[in-house]
Amino acid sequence: MATIITNRASVSYNYGTESATAVSNLATAVLQGALALEKTAINANYTPGGELTYVIGMTNSGATDITALAVTDDLGAGGAGSGGTATLDYTGNAL
Repeated sequence: MATIITNRASVSYNYGTESATAVSNLATAVLQGALALEKTAINANYTPGGELTYVIGMTNSGATDITALAVTDDLGAGGAGSGGTATLDYTGNAL
């Protein structure tokens, strides 16, 4: 699904005793969102010290192939001490 964004820049300034504002033209762009990503936990519950299995699924709704795709996951890098979730580690056959 495409998203239309518009943007206008402005600058305000003082020159001696004068104040002024200059405004740019309006720029419009269409953002194409061809790739959708979903991460799902297979397990309904987590026990501390246990294991979770996640599945990451992607859908390309565009008209062409996507190349040079890289997927990263911080596995809860915020840590429990910072008010986030506990940081997880990859185990087993992480693909």
